[in-house]
Amino acid sequence: MTAPALIVLALLQAGPTPLTLAGQTVTIEGDQVVFDAQQQRVVLAGNAVLRLSDIILAADRIEVTFSDPDRPVAVASGSVVFDDPVRGRLTGQNLRYELGAGRGRIDNVDLTIPLHYKPLLSDLMRPEEEPRYLYATAAEATQSGDVYQLRRATATTSTSRPPQFMLRVDRLAVTTAEDGLIGNVAQVEGEGVKLQLYGRTVLGLPHLNVGEGGLLLPRFGVNSTDGVYLEHQFSPFAIKPARFTLVPRIGTDSQLTGRARFAIGSPVGVFELLGSQKERRVLLLPPDAVQFSRIPEVAWKYPDYQVPGIGGTLFARFSYGQYDEEGATTTWRSAFHSTYIRSIYQGRSSALSVDFGGAWAHYASGTEYRWLRGGLDFRKRFGYRFYTGVNLSSHLVGGATPFRWDSVDVATLLNLETRVRLTPHWLVGAGWLTDLNRGVLRGERYSLAFRDRMVEYGVTVSNRPVREAQLDLRVLGF
Repeated sequence: MTAPALIVLALLQAGPTPLTLAGQTVTIEGDQVVFDAQQQRVVLAGNAVLRLSDIILAADRIEVTFSDPDRPVAVASGSVVFDDPVRGRLTGQNLRYELGAGRGRIDNVDLTIPLHYKPLLSDLMRPEEEPRYLYATAAEATQSGDVYQLRRATATTSTSRPPQFMLRVDRLAVTTAEDGLIGNVAQVEGEGVKLQLYGRTVLGLPHLNVGEGGLLLPRFGVNSTDGVYLEHQFSPFAIKPARFTLVPRIGTDSQLTGRARFAIGSPVGVFELLGSQKERRVLLLPPDAVQFSRIPEVAWKYPDYQVPGIGGTLFARFSYGQYDEEGATTTWRSAFHSTYIRSIYQGRSSALSVDFGGAWAHYASGTEYRWLRGGLDFRKRFGYRFYTGVNLSSHLVGGATPFRWDSVDVATLLNLETRVRLTPHWLVGAGWLTDLNRGVLRGERYSLAFRDRMVEYGVTVSNRPVREAQLDLRVLGF
């Protein structure tokens, strides 16, 4: 070996060796370390370990190529472990990882992702019952930044064998951090989904979303507008910074209805294009169920603003579109909604917050509608058996809409909800909404749920302001 370009140095590794790759400090070690000057690579053999900040890559063999100093690549094989304290832990057989770009591919993978799950106080869930991780397996996984793409995958939060519930998915996308542009509404998305309970398939879906709204399974129910209905949310595509969601509803009285939303996120807010057919809303004053359509509506949602000095978060949304009340009138509408929420106290078993809000709408027919609202919200869990929530709010409503005559009303509402865990499996709940100005009960609902470890299902029945019922199914941890 007389030519310097052909020099290959092999040595027994006595300790970690630092390298600088793509402007980052990488520490390597192994039973044997081989530097190949000609190929511009380093090979680690036997108990090979590569550390990049908090990320640890371990394998039987790791080869790092840095012929392009800005794009070093690590290729690992044999008992591969890729451990990222934020994005999770992967094990597999073969991995290719681009150190500068922070993306890679691994096959025959087992993936463990921290859930960072915060149960609601009303869940009445003991700490030992809380799911800690999402466990997934896949024939192949690719990772880019905060997103994992899995092929032929399974996913569960259950540690039992067989798992109490499991998703079998042709394609699974898992986001490990919030999307700062649109919001973390699609933390887990899958295509070709089968929901299994104790190893048996109970439900097949072409598409499924899991996000801050929970596991979005089909919703079944009955109400005075749709009759018996079935509703499910789909997301045909979600390519940052754009997302499209579709929520069809089939009812015995309303036939095919639903809504669609196309959103594009940007640093200055979220721009939306919406369309809906026969939406349903229960009004505050008068307390009636109304049905309307929005075809089309364009909107701009201002980025959530953290108010300096006093704290709290301000939400604002502007919209313009056509409103079509079922069987009444069609008119164009400009609208503005704003809400300010501030947490006063947040503990392990109680929470107190205040909120203020307002809205203004102008209709092409010449009418206007406006309201102001202020509220105080208190939630308390007594041990893990009883929960109560109290919300006191005052509304000043004025103007006219296609749904109400021109008038000014004041409504001070007291909303009380309770939930009791009777046994480890059975939970009952109730809620009452009282109009203190008029001394009448505006809302009344009751629920019964059965919880089998991570799966909770039951029924919620409302008597006021309209009679309706809904079947509930939740997988806790999402």
